[in-house]
Amino acid sequence: MGDSQQDRGKGQYIQWSPQESKTLINLLLDGVAQGWRDVNGVFSKFTVERRILPALNQTQGFSSGFGWDPNTKRFTASNEVWDNYFMVNFIMH
Repeated sequence: MGDSQQDRGKGQYIQWSPQESKTLINLLLDGVAQGWRDVNGVFSKFTVERRILPALNQTQGFSSGFGWDPNTKRFTASNEVWDNYFMVNFIMH
């Protein structure tokens, strides 16, 4: 996942580096130790989106570039991010 989003086309798989995998495993272990799992022992989507992915993005330096504006209830991104998104998802097909 260390490669940029621009290098990926739809359906392509890029294997995580050992460091990225190690970081994710450590974050999950920290989550278990902190009691972030539900009664069934599963991490909820909310926990993954709010606690694990932000930490993973921060430590590994990757992100989709999209954000969320809670006031307008819309996705936010720079023009470059939108241009890349449209090129990969619509023009290249």
